[in-house]
Order: sequence, then structure tokens, then C-alpha cells
Amino acid sequence: SPGKITKIYTKPSRQGVYIVHEKMNAGPCIGSSSAFYFLDGSSDSVLFKETYALLLAAFMSSKPVDLYLKDCQATHNYPLVNEVIVNGL
Repeated sequence: SPGKITKIYTKPSRQGVYIVHEKMNAGPCIGSSSAFYFLDGSSDSVLFKETYALLLAAFMSSKPVDLYLKDCQATHNYPLVNEVIVNGL
């Protein structure tokens, strides 16, 4: 469901970005702490730069976003962000 991004945390050593959303849930990751969502920036990640730019724009403008999750981060079991929709309200 739509909510605002409250924190963006870049993590170069893990090749990605951690995100905190108003309406956090474990998504597909059983046993996850739901502390973060993870946007994978590894070389095989499709549209990472565009998605990251969209998240930054939504964060800076306080626009609500819908985050669609798919799978779990292999090393820390955080839900992976698969799609982002920014709501223009």
C-alpha cells in the first residue's frame, strides 16, 4: 500500500540501497526483521539507476510510493524491491 520513504541508506559493500518505508512488512521473507527493503544494484539488476532516481525523487518530494517486493536478499534476508510506483497526490 502507498506510503512515504522515510530513509534511504546506500551500502556500496553490498552493491545496493536499503530503504525504509512507512508501511514496512516482511513481504516474501519469512523470519525477516522488516527493518529495511533492499534495492539490488549488482551488475545484473535491471533499471537500478532509474529506480534509485525515482526513489530519491519521491523521498525528496515526500510523495507516497507503492513498493512491490520479490524474493529476499540472499545475505541478510531483507525483501527485495522489484517495482516502484510513485503516486502524484
